[in-house]
Amino acid sequence: MDLCWEVGPGFFLWPGFREIAIDLNLTGKQKVAAFEEVEEERAVDAIVGRDSSLWFDAPIPTADDWAVPDG
Repeated sequence: MDLCWEVGPGFFLWPGFREIAIDLNLTGKQKVAAFEEVEEERAVDAIVGRDSSLWFDAPIPTADDWAVPDG
């Protein structure tokens, strides 16, 4: 679980973690155990790409938030 805290609140969005998080056949305890077994390379990607801003209450960006003005 230390890894999940290091990655941050969006850890379950990363490949390797995401598949575990959405697996309806795993119990909570099984998911925790599986998170600890995620391949090191995938864990490193999640740590390097983490977004600490997700710790704070912020509106979810929409497509309009990312739109580039014409001109």
